[in-house]
Amino acid sequence: MRELRRVCKKGESVIIIEGNRYNPLFYPHMVLLCGHNHFRQSYFKKIIKEVFPRVSFQYFEAHLYPPKYLKIWKIYEKVMESIMPRAVLAYNVAVATK
Repeated sequence: MRELRRVCKKGESVIIIEGNRYNPLFYPHMVLLCGHNHFRQSYFKKIIKEVFPRVSFQYFEAHLYPPKYLKIWKIYEKVMESIMPRAVLAYNVAVATK
């Protein structure tokens, strides 16, 4: 994070995206089966705030789907984003400004 801040020009922003460890689709596949160790959302926010005091966070749902099932999965994404707590959405995004 410090290196990102160092190379970022004053007044410009860096966009940081991390998969959410506790997303219902990611957790069984990415974390348990594949051993990916994505950050908890609270830790993601903590490490960025320590280096970039000017930061805003967003959360969204997006996955790669087989084309024949795309419409139904897009409905799933919209439902997830509208009713689920942001703590379980698929991606954490930080827009950090120097």
